[in-house]
Parts: sequence; C-alpha cells; structure tokens
Amino acid sequence: MKTIGKLILLAALLTGIAMAYLPQTTFACSCAEPKPVMDAAEGAQIVFAGTVADVTETKSKRGFSIKNIQFETGTVYKGEAGTRITVWTGSGGGDCGFFFQKGMSYLVYAYASGPDGNGDEPGTGICTRTKALSQAQGDLDLLGQGVPPNKDLDQPVADSAKDFDVRLPWPALAGAVAIIAASIAIGLVLRKKRRAGR
Repeated sequence: MKTIGKLILLAALLTGIAMAYLPQTTFACSCAEPKPVMDAAEGAQIVFAGTVADVTETKSKRGFSIKNIQFETGTVYKGEAGTRITVWTGSGGGDCGFFFQKGMSYLVYAYASGPDGNGDEPGTGICTRTKALSQAQGDLDLLGQGVPPNKDLDQPVADSAKDFDVRLPWPALAGAVAIIAASIAIGLVLRKKRRAGR
C-alpha cells in the first residue's frame, strides 16, 4: 500500500509542477457601447469587407494565444489593403477576441495595435464594430461605396505550418502524461498484488 501512496503523491507532484508552468493570467473583456459608424471608421487603421480564407492560432511575443485571420478582401472603405490581408484577434473568451468562421464574410474595423500593444499590425475584437457582413447593412450605407483592394499590396497566402509560430502547450501535455503514467503504474501494482494474494 505504501507503494501506491508514493505513486499517487508522485503523480500529484508532477501535475502541480506542470500546472505551475501554465500561464496564470486571466482576462476579463468589458466593452463600452460601440462608437458610431463614422467615429469608428475614423479611428480605424483599415475598414474593409472580406471573406475569411484562413484562421491560424499562434502566440504573441508575450506568450498570449492569438489568432491570425487571413481575408480575401472585397471592398476597402478606409485605408489600404491588398486582395489578401491578415488581421489578428484574441483567441476568444475573456480576451475580447472575435470569432471568425472560415468561408464567412465580415465587415472588419481593424486598428493599429499589434498583439502585444506595441506594433501597428491591424487587429480587431468584439469591442469594435466588426460584424458579419450579413448584419452590416446599416454600417455599409454610411460608409459609402468603397474601393477595390490594391493588388500592389498583396500578401502571400498563409502557410499555417511555415508562416506562423504554432506552439503546443507542453506543460499541460507533460501533466497529462504524468497522470497517465501514474495511473498505469498504480494499475500494474494493484494487479501484481491481486496475483500475489491468490
């Protein structure tokens, strides 16, 4: 029985160590009332309508989970964009990330913020006027006709495995492996004891 107790203690210890390496930062997203259309457009770096071509999860330089959303640009209402443009957003939940679905079209208000708050990469979230294009007629009426994308600014097509740094949650995986290994060890010890008791 002492061996089983030691194995359980070891599994708990390994799980605790793995959990200590997981990010402890929590987020809470609280949005003010969205700005009127023209005020939101004036403050935005780029406003465009586009269809989601690719969604890639990655990490910011500070280690926060983010998503890079690559759009096929349809119409540009402010700023300049090529026929493809990438906009970052949070991963969702409490970090104000916007949920984009591949193949769907959106009206995007993108702001120069950078995922670490110190760059000019266009980003958006649920606190902006970004929305599904099917729900954006009121905004489109006020934004006007817009212009086609500038092909001279085209970005290369994203290759998820090559262009973005995708990192696996190694501490969580290590904890899961430790628990599985401990469970197998406990099972083997119990089986051995049962056989010895016969």
